[in-house]
Order: sequence, then structure tokens, then C-alpha cells
Amino acid sequence: MDSVKRILIVDDDKGILDSLTTLFELVGYTVDVLDNGLDLPVKLAARPDLILLDVMLQDTDGWFLCKFLKDSEKFKHIPVVMMSAVPDTGDLAEYGCKAEAFIQKPYSVATLVKTIDRLLKQG
Repeated sequence: MDSVKRILIVDDDKGILDSLTTLFELVGYTVDVLDNGLDLPVKLAARPDLILLDVMLQDTDGWFLCKFLKDSEKFKHIPVVMMSAVPDTGDLAEYGCKAEAFIQKPYSVATLVKTIDRLLKQG
């Protein structure tokens, strides 16, 4: 039997963290949350299988964090899904971010779950 996959959600909106935690726990994932992008290195010790990362964080830039992850030999294998309420954020590669997917807020729950399931099944 497969082990339960762990998702790390990085967003500075407590309502989004709470709702996504409930959603992903209901569909069978283990969820860690982080409301502060600068603490990301600490949470990486829990070895998430996927990171759901907001673009606009109060303390840092999600594009920067994505680039840090994808440039790191230790973490580049972890799928990253970027999220933003800002439309037309442009090409992910334009920011040096090699995220596996981008989800526009407000998001469709079905699309979000389908995207996460697909990426975690590939790994």
C-alpha cells in the first residue's frame, strides 16, 4: 500500500490555509501549513511530496521561493504548484520558476484536487 502523501501549503491567508487543509485531509493527504515564506527551509525537513505555494506572500516572493526550490539539488524533485489571485502572471519560466503547475485564485476545488492528484501520482 502506498504511504500517505504530504502536501505543504504556503500562504499568508489563514482562511485559505484552513480550507485547503480540510479539503486535502478529506481526500486523504497529510497537510503541513506555513503562513510565512521565510520559514520554508524549516518545513522542508518534514519532506513534503508536493508544495502548494502562493505567489504573493507578505514576507517574501513566491516566485523567489519556487526558484530556490527548483535550483536546489536537494529539493528540485518536489513538485511545486503556484497559486495567485493576480491574473496574467505570465509565463512561470519568466520568473525563473520551474513549477509544475499554476492555479488561478479563486480556484475550482475539482481542478485543484485533480492537479494535485496528477502530480503526486507521477512521482
